[in-house]
Amino acid sequence: MILEIANSVEPVQGRIYIEKINGPFLFDDKGTPAEYRTGLALAIERQRQ
Repeated sequence: MILEIANSVEPVQGRIYIEKINGPFLFDDKGTPAEYRTGLALAIERQRQ
């Protein structure tokens, strides 16, 4: 879920503001903190590759 939201957000100066992901993930999709942490770690790992 979190990666889909992040992919839909338009980057500003090459960055995605985390606030643009937090709201939809936590309140619209009802994501859990564990899902958030896992998704964020996956996104960071993919960025490093």
